[in-house]
Amino acid sequence: VGLMNQGATCYMNSLLQSLFYTPEFRQMLFRFRHDPAAHGPEASSIPLQLQLLFARLRLSRGSALSTRALTDACGFSNRATSEQHDVQELCRVLFDALEQSSVFMKEEIHRLFAGRVKYWIRTREEHAGKIHESARTEQYMDLQVHIQGHAGLEESLKAMLEAEVLDGDNRWHCEDLGDKVAALKGMSFETLPDILCIQLMRFVFDYQTMRRKKLMDQFCCPLSLDLSFLLEGNEEPLCYNLTGVCLHSGTAHGGHYHAYTLDPYTEVWRDCNDSSVHVLGPEQTENLFKKREGVSGAGEAPVPVDRAFCSSDAYFLIYRRAGRPVPQAVDEDLPQSIREQLVEENVRLQVLQRAYAYHRKLRELKIFVGTMPPTGGESLSETAEQEPSAISISVSEDRFVADLLRRARAQLASSASK
Repeated sequence: VGLMNQGATCYMNSLLQSLFYTPEFRQMLFRFRHDPAAHGPEASSIPLQLQLLFARLRLSRGSALSTRALTDACGFSNRATSEQHDVQELCRVLFDALEQSSVFMKEEIHRLFAGRVKYWIRTREEHAGKIHESARTEQYMDLQVHIQGHAGLEESLKAMLEAEVLDGDNRWHCEDLGDKVAALKGMSFETLPDILCIQLMRFVFDYQTMRRKKLMDQFCCPLSLDLSFLLEGNEEPLCYNLTGVCLHSGTAHGGHYHAYTLDPYTEVWRDCNDSSVHVLGPEQTENLFKKREGVSGAGEAPVPVDRAFCSSDAYFLIYRRAGRPVPQAVDEDLPQSIREQLVEENVRLQVLQRAYAYHRKLRELKIFVGTMPPTGGESLSETAEQEPSAISISVSEDRFVADLLRRARAQLASSASK
């Protein structure tokens, strides 16, 4: 099921589809219970409107759904829906809104998406037999990764761990020593979340033109990635699998978003492009995630090592930790009232679809009846002046010609009797 674009909401549609195919997030939403006293009116409740939208994505028989109720709950004006925003910024705003709405959702979002990182500055050399250090630990919900000068995600992540040298005029003022000293500045990861969101820094400020620009460098994102190197002292494999990619095509001043998402239950990839959602076949998937080549030894031919999504448009990635059981976000997790509402919506939609399908097959035929010869008091000139009459008949295209003739005779006989 697709999502309608309200003008420039493709960024939102791509993020929502990616989160919908994140089973832990979907299960969390399905288990939410709206309380007007705690969460306010239904129309302005972001978690409820998002729950309704996800329920329709799961159960609706429609081909594309409106996101108007959700954007209204978020306070978006018509102008806001006609202006494109950043998908990573929307992700943060959405998570913040859900956390403020429900203690349960806050705990779940932090459990699923939050990790901890330590930023530190330490002296390059020992002073009085001691390395002095200043550090702070922060929580992160996503990683911002620089792509300029890097071929792929592993290379960029490793570059994040490289320490910056502070020397000369840029030396660090150590409070313990009361003086400026040469130092190293860096970061280290303490924990990684089960669902890791990564923003590729394609939009940068060009100091030569004094304008914002988009980097169009091709960047490779592996289907499977071992991130054990991010944690100090960790020797166990820590594998993550790519489950969602939001792509931005265009420039720094505008463009279009769409997403590739992985269904964790069927292992099938989908191309979600607003109202249009296409399931990718095996051949399409193989072309999308090509084998990368590595060199096995000096003078030897390159050998395929793994598959990766290589693109100049990839912008926002979702990785899921491998080895974790995939939770079943069952329909029964939804409130009974929502399930009943969707059953009624599907019944009405089915009636409309049948009526539409029937009327699409109808073909209107016009049969022109010539004038009859003069009878009684009519003169030949009076008869000639009469325009031929026409009979309109709507016939289904799958009916037989015999049925058409039968109905035409019936219409003519009715006209003659009148």
